[in-house]
Amino acid sequence: MTVAIGVICDALAYRDQSGSDVIRFYQALARDQEFESFHLPLLDLRASLMRGDTNRLPALRLSDRAAATLWTAEPLRDLQLLPAERFDLLFCRTLKPFPPRHLELLQQLEPLTRFLNRPSSKIRQLASWFLADIAGSFMPASRLIRSSEALADVLEFWGDIVIKRPNSTQGRGVSRLRRSGGGVQLSQGLRQVETFPSLEPVMGLIGDVAEEWLVMPFLPGTCKGDKRVLVVDGEVVAGYRRRSRSGHWINNVSFDADCELEAVSEDERCVVAATAPAYRSMGLRVLGYDFLTGDTGEPVVSEINVGNIGGFSRVAELGGPDAMQQLLGWMRIFGQSEGDPLIESAQNHHAPAMAAIYQQSVDQGGVTMDAGLITAESFRQRLSACGERSGFWVLTLGGEVLGWTELRAYSPRWGYRFTAETSTYVHASARGRGLGSKLQSFVIGKAREMRYRHLVAKVVSRNDQSVAFHLRHGFEHVGIQKEVGFLGNSWHDVVILQCLLV
Repeated sequence: MTVAIGVICDALAYRDQSGSDVIRFYQALARDQEFESFHLPLLDLRASLMRGDTNRLPALRLSDRAAATLWTAEPLRDLQLLPAERFDLLFCRTLKPFPPRHLELLQQLEPLTRFLNRPSSKIRQLASWFLADIAGSFMPASRLIRSSEALADVLEFWGDIVIKRPNSTQGRGVSRLRRSGGGVQLSQGLRQVETFPSLEPVMGLIGDVAEEWLVMPFLPGTCKGDKRVLVVDGEVVAGYRRRSRSGHWINNVSFDADCELEAVSEDERCVVAATAPAYRSMGLRVLGYDFLTGDTGEPVVSEINVGNIGGFSRVAELGGPDAMQQLLGWMRIFGQSEGDPLIESAQNHHAPAMAAIYQQSVDQGGVTMDAGLITAESFRQRLSACGERSGFWVLTLGGEVLGWTELRAYSPRWGYRFTAETSTYVHASARGRGLGSKLQSFVIGKAREMRYRHLVAKVVSRNDQSVAFHLRHGFEHVGIQKEVGFLGNSWHDVVILQCLLV
């Protein structure tokens, strides 16, 4: 059985990169008879999605000739218009910085097909806070800043810092600042190092601080190069070191870095084992870890890339395994079977996906009384606080969390020991498939096992779908608490529902 895959990119962005990993990926796909492969040209795809049209996606069937020539002129006359359901898999290979609302537009396709790296999760991953939320214990010290005043404080504290902007790639969104005499020295890419009398003229050269920047101290070990480790669905594929020929602090192949194959160390494997399951739970399966050398020689995480991961073709050229074929082999297996839904006890590595699902309801409004940013750390704390008669469970499909449910005591008072509350949330792309009902039936069964007699559900009154959902599962309407919640500059009523487990 062939796997139909659509690959999304702006081919002309690679016109001057004949050795690009993306071009070689296309060529490998075109040669592989187990794939029915298509190129989805970025601009035409965006036009369709901006109209909300998911039934007529522009697609060019890949042949050896097309994979060799579309980088200089995309043959638009050969485009077919295909429904999203026609594809078993979609893989976005678009270079950052992404065009406006790129990932938001791709989200429209999530309910209709499968992505190798889910766009809605990539949106969260782009945020400057995300890396530390998952891999903070393996990173150098870092700060998030939103103002020139905060940047000045950090520069004063560390003296030599690296600033990373979101939605950037290939070392182009990274700047180094250090104190130099009474001034500030700025280094960006291969531009000549410049010295300024103060921080003020530097700000505009770095970018818009409103994006929120991730700032780290500069690590002297950076001059030894960095290490790219390729990971597919939690499995380490290979690693290689990148080192600038000129001794520059940016060790990127798009600048002037040379590469050499290097075994992945046990410490690096431990980092992957501790973090990759969290990415996998969010549907982020093809990863590129970038390691630097810490002050005591330990590997520290600089980035975990989930976008246009390069390096698969390079590994074989360096004398290593055929990483490209390993990637394609996994894609064939992944594309042929989705597996069956599994409900299991929530673990810490599920926390990022649970937070992302809950964030959707928070952002939607009128669903929960929570507000603001929901982090994985907040869910790890909630998981650690569970007692013998409470818990969280997740519904997973191929390791990806599509929904979760909670059972918690209604009150710590002794007289309420047989009463509990429930909550159930499903990923926006997976709604309407009966997954919420699977979770709700499961948690009601768990409540019976834990000898609860009475279940309570509290639903914001405007959320008619949730009220109807609970009624279908044996709850009954008790009453309405008037103006009990205040959120979004408005008062909200809450519907109280109950279910007697007799």
